[in-house]
Amino acid sequence: MIEFGRHNLGKFQSMNMHRNGVPLEPTLYRVENGIDSMELAWQMTEFAKRIVYSLFSVWKGRRKKLSDKA
Repeated sequence: MIEFGRHNLGKFQSMNMHRNGVPLEPTLYRVENGIDSMELAWQMTEFAKRIVYSLFSVWKGRRKKLSDKA
């Protein structure tokens, strides 16, 4: 893992990733365990609903414009 970091850190930094270095395994573990899966699923569901509603509203508006022209 350390060798991978040494080899690829420059590439990641050039893409503005890992400017302060590659996160250590314990850090990744803490982040992973700090995420509540059920809450994340609920938030993603709400987000998807908003996107679908927004897309449907746009589609409905375009459909109305086309029917008004006919």
